[in-house]
Amino acid sequence: MTRLAKRLLSKKMRDVQLRRLARRVSGAVVKTPTEQLLDWLCDAHAMEQQAEQMLRAQAARLEHHPEAKARIEMHVHETRAQQKIVARCIERLGGKISPIQDFTSSLIWPAVGSMIMAGEVNEASIAYAFAHLEIATYTTLIAVAEAADDAETVRVCRWILPAEEAMERWLRDNLTSVTAAYLQREMADSRVPGESPLVGRGSML
Repeated sequence: MTRLAKRLLSKKMRDVQLRRLARRVSGAVVKTPTEQLLDWLCDAHAMEQQAEQMLRAQAARLEHHPEAKARIEMHVHETRAQQKIVARCIERLGGKISPIQDFTSSLIWPAVGSMIMAGEVNEASIAYAFAHLEIATYTTLIAVAEAADDAETVRVCRWILPAEEAMERWLRDNLTSVTAAYLQREMADSRVPGESPLVGRGSML
């Protein structure tokens, strides 16, 4: 090693030590991009666990919409695959997967859903909002992984992102038909036996 290289290495080590000392003195915890990436990958894994639970519950309640049920069940399989490859990224970075992880959405989304609307319209609306959350999560992870020079995590997140975008588009395209079918069924259930379909309870005819 040349004298110049030794001086540069010594200076780099000294700078690192000074930064660590400054952090201890200030009490601030400044994470490296890799440390931040690992934390957010763990959050993404927990998010996928929550998504799987939510999707399975929705599919079980979509008996009136066989096409929607089939599409959501397909996304369940995609979600399980995403969990596995995100878990591999976490393990590669030295992290550990907890069998049960907390995720903010597990508290937020059911509460939001109960305040909005009933039936499968509620289910589709929650799934649509959750899809946007997943898109934002993987878009952010790509940026952090690039900052951390983690090409493998960038590749993984870019592989996952199109599946979430496709699901978001499908949900957006089908919200109208799901809502219309729900309203028609509600009207049919509330109609007086023998009453004409053109004459509702509130009609003046």
